[in-house]
Amino acid sequence: MDYLSVEQVVQIKLGRGTVLNSELEETLVRYVLEMEAKFFGLTRKDIKRMPFTLAERNGIKHPFGNTKAAGRGWLDLFLQRHKNTLSIRKPTETSLARANWFNKESVDFFTLLQAEYEKHNFPANRVFNVDETGLTVVQNKVADVVGRKGKRQIVSLTSMERGFLITLIACMSAGRDFVPPMLIFPRKNMNIHLMKGTPPGSIISSSP
Repeated sequence: MDYLSVEQVVQIKLGRGTVLNSELEETLVRYVLEMEAKFFGLTRKDIKRMPFTLAERNGIKHPFGNTKAAGRGWLDLFLQRHKNTLSIRKPTETSLARANWFNKESVDFFTLLQAEYEKHNFPANRVFNVDETGLTVVQNKVADVVGRKGKRQIVSLTSMERGFLITLIACMSAGRDFVPPMLIFPRKNMNIHLMKGTPPGSIISSSP
């Protein structure tokens, strides 16, 4: 009787095998990451439908039945097998107009900033960053998507027509100095009561 070595015993995988082979699973992982990179991240429900489609198209026997989707158990094991690459993330809502500016030419301004900083040697309280954001007046929730593990920010395209948006413009220096914010309300006529509760020095305006 031939006995297995310790190394051979350790490599033996017990339990039921995966429905998709390693090649198909790697293809699925690449597709998930590609969709997330294009701001169309797949939700749990989307991914559970993928193994059924792949199995049907490749003639692979599967246990998914008439549901045409894998169960929660398959998804948990899939994420566990690829835990070094994938994780459940909460995306940031981003409009299509803003997403079009997410490119190297538009955001790579640090080279110019560095040159000006070395030329003039600005102190921290002279270097400011200003940005605007939209505050929605209706409650909404974005579904979690599966994306690359460790990535700083996950975004998801969304419609800006979900209700009225209040534009908030904020500014802060590298020395922690704040400029009072500016609020732009989506209305034709201004109302002084909209100032209630705003930080001292705030500027409010309206735009139809």
